[in-house]
Amino acid sequence: PIMVAAEAGYRQILIILNTGAEKEITLELVGISKEGYHYAGTEQDGIMTGELISAPSDVTAFDGAVTAEDGTEVQITAIGDAAFANCTGLQWVTLPESVKSIGYQAFYNCTSLQGILSRSTDTISIGNQALDGCTSIRFAAFNAMECTTAEGYSPEIVDSYGTSYFYVPTNSEGYPDTALSFTERGRR
Repeated sequence: PIMVAAEAGYRQILIILNTGAEKEITLELVGISKEGYHYAGTEQDGIMTGELISAPSDVTAFDGAVTAEDGTEVQITAIGDAAFANCTGLQWVTLPESVKSIGYQAFYNCTSLQGILSRSTDTISIGNQALDGCTSIRFAAFNAMECTTAEGYSPEIVDSYGTSYFYVPTNSEGYPDTALSFTERGRR
């Protein structure tokens, strides 16, 4: 992909690409949102979508809202590698339906993180060590019916008694064996 940091340059290159350039070329606008998030985005049919690259170090909650400098919404589709790593004040994460991928060490060492909720209902990909070092996490809940994990990653969210607090839908596939079903008691 071609990554461009200036809005004007992005618009000029987009015009060139739309007038017959090879389709294998993708263009991404690298921007900083009003909330302080860095993202790499592409615009299609007037909608900006993209990957969250990094978060402000002082973030305490994330609900998926990312607003470009011009005030338009950026629909986040992926949480990039180490995007929230070492955000020690982060306490709560709600990932919108549009987020289908959580990168390598995406929430690594978020020591105040209490919970994460993913609203994606079809698929989710969880990168290796995505939740490692989250020593305060009390639960994770995923709504996707299908999960893929990098390198067999199995996030462990358990209390001192060994009870898992990693919740997934009934009859879902690809999650760690220790995950609990939303609607059934006990292991899946």
